[in-house]
Amino acid sequence: MNSSKNKSAADYKAEMTKRINLSAFAGVFILFVNFITGVILIKYFSEISYTVYMLFLFLNTCLSMLPFLILYHVKCEKIGKLITMPREKRCGFPKWVMAVMLGFGLCTTVNFLTSLISAGIFNVETGTAINKYITDIPSLCMAVLVVGIVPAVCEELLFRGCIIGSLKKYNVLMSVVISSVIFALIHSGISGMIFAFLSGMILGFVRIYTGYFSAAVAVHFMNNALAISTAAAGSLISEDADSMVFYTAGIIGIVLTLVCIILILLRKIRLDCIFSENTLHSAQPVEDVVSSSSMLLVFVLCAILTDM
Repeated sequence: MNSSKNKSAADYKAEMTKRINLSAFAGVFILFVNFITGVILIKYFSEISYTVYMLFLFLNTCLSMLPFLILYHVKCEKIGKLITMPREKRCGFPKWVMAVMLGFGLCTTVNFLTSLISAGIFNVETGTAINKYITDIPSLCMAVLVVGIVPAVCEELLFRGCIIGSLKKYNVLMSVVISSVIFALIHSGISGMIFAFLSGMILGFVRIYTGYFSAAVAVHFMNNALAISTAAAGSLISEDADSMVFYTAGIIGIVLTLVCIILILLRKIRLDCIFSENTLHSAQPVEDVVSSSSMLLVFVLCAILTDM
């Protein structure tokens, strides 16, 4: 009896470790592809058309995510199963809308505060690289597609779909944290990483709370669309319009964040789904996760590439 229990625990740990390693290697691969893309853009394509630049970004997003989406599909579970939850764990449409709006508000608040801190304390201006390219409505529409919709779908498929979907059966909170850490490490700059980690936690909660992968996609797209709208306002309306959009969105985000806090305090929003365990096994110790060779490799590569 004890030997079968030990074998079950060992199989459990081995399978979970395999999935954590696969998640970490996905982060390493994406980090490497983004680094190479940046080098190529700076060295060979400093003067390219907006259409070519958008095509380059589109291919970079798809090619950096696609190998691991296929790998998860083959090695872990079918992608359809990873991005869906049992019907009884899915919320109704009103709760879906509420979670998306509050999730967007939380992400906007985090973006607003990290941008203010970056500009005020570290004197680092934040913004998207496409600011200079948005000069008319067609360029704006192309930016919404390539920078708004494609990353929202592809990144959510990998991080909140495959990674959380693959690990939540072992420990829900751990799956959200790991996906957020790797999501943060593929972003550049300290403020970008902090924002990506916090927004990743929010997106993970929205995905688990609603039971719908589509909710996280919606919040991610709305957040990307806000960044594009801010850039477009500065280019298409006036130089001061981007600041007006930025501060207006920040105030709205703070209001929605306060609403979210009140609803949590009133127990209208319950966090049980994040802190509960989904299996009979105890939660995997944090040191076992951190000691994973591939997780350490992500941190090392991130540190090296950030300094280059």
